[in-house]
Amino acid sequence: MNLSFFGDNMDGEKWEELCDSSYRIRYQEDGYQKVPATANGDAGIEGFTNNLVYQCYYPEGEYSDQQWYAKLRDKLTKDIGKFVDEEYAGKLKSLGVRNISEWHLVVPSYRDKRIIEHANAKAEMALEKKKKDPELYSYIRDDFVIRIKVADDFKTEMSQLIRNSCLDIKLNSAIKSAHFIFGKSTRIYKTMVKLQLAANAIAKSRSQIKPKPVKGFVYQHNSYLFYGRCVKV
Repeated sequence: MNLSFFGDNMDGEKWEELCDSSYRIRYQEDGYQKVPATANGDAGIEGFTNNLVYQCYYPEGEYSDQQWYAKLRDKLTKDIGKFVDEEYAGKLKSLGVRNISEWHLVVPSYRDKRIIEHANAKAEMALEKKKKDPELYSYIRDDFVIRIKVADDFKTEMSQLIRNSCLDIKLNSAIKSAHFIFGKSTRIYKTMVKLQLAANAIAKSRSQIKPKPVKGFVYQHNSYLFYGRCVKV
């Protein structure tokens, strides 16, 4: 997935917003809930559904393969450590986290298979903790796994966000032109404003629908390039 469609200045904050929007679209019907980072921390998760939690990470800068792996490894270790920490266990359950079978680390990409091996080792560690104290860690299922997710895993959701962004830009431009040429009191301007409100309502309603997998991605990819140019313009 080409993240330049979302602008040239991608950073950790924008990546977090993008992940939140993507999870919100895909898992809305599964009880998706975002967990804001507060003074007390986010307990090692960005959000959760009825059976999974996720944490996102965007390493800023240029790194070798070894450095990239090390950053992902350390991030995973830190946040899964919070997820199984005795202090955070009560907080997670108070948030409504329960019956969790998957913990996701969402990153733009990864280059080293060792991160998968590390994830599997940390999943085993979490299950060992549950065996020792099943009541404390009741929110972790016996089939618990850790998955490394990347941008390509959310092509459908991210392409929808690109299309919505493109439509909003086109309508804003049209409204500004109508205002400049005809003035706010004209029927044309008022009609354009109504169209924008309607488009926003449609975009919001679509975000509540769980998208179906896209078939024939080569053709769709070309349309993504078109929308990408539109956003940049």
